[in-house]
Amino acid sequence: MFNVGRECGMYCWTSCTLIPNTISGNIFDDRNKNAIKDSAEANFVSAGTVPGEASLGPTDTPEQHYAAGMKLVEARDYRKALDAFERAKALNPDFAPAYEGIGLAQLALGDLAAAEAAMKTAKGKDDKYVPAYVGLGRVLTAKGDTRGALREYGFAVELDPKNPMSYFYRGLTHLVTYDFRRAEADFAQ
Repeated sequence: MFNVGRECGMYCWTSCTLIPNTISGNIFDDRNKNAIKDSAEANFVSAGTVPGEASLGPTDTPEQHYAAGMKLVEARDYRKALDAFERAKALNPDFAPAYEGIGLAQLALGDLAAAEAAMKTAKGKDDKYVPAYVGLGRVLTAKGDTRGALREYGFAVELDPKNPMSYFYRGLTHLVTYDFRRAEADFAQ
């Protein structure tokens, strides 16, 4: 018999143990329910919630909190966004997007030192995570360090030449330096 918990993850654990009669023939007796629950919980825990705080359920993941934080950033509710990113970080201290989000919220709140520190931490957690380079470029532009910002955007473009945000924000930095030719070239990408 295949291990339903491993094959179907948390959804199967929920449908098979909480609503057992949904499976035709009800092949799941009490012994199998515990095995399914244990393997589904193991899969859930391995999905990025270790070594941080324990997750409170299937939607309490770093990815979910990051996504919620980004929506709050779009809505310009930076304090709540910061809370969401902090929860993502608490669930998984190695989750680079959480630090990027913290950096974006801090940038919007005007705390450039905290934003820069968060973006550098994001790069340290995952040196191939392009949004951390773009975010650091944005922070450095805001601090007036356009040379440093352009360097970060260059790294981002090297890592992922098809990422439009690298070109967009590099173009904005070129506008700040009155280099309209390069800005136009970046915006054309």
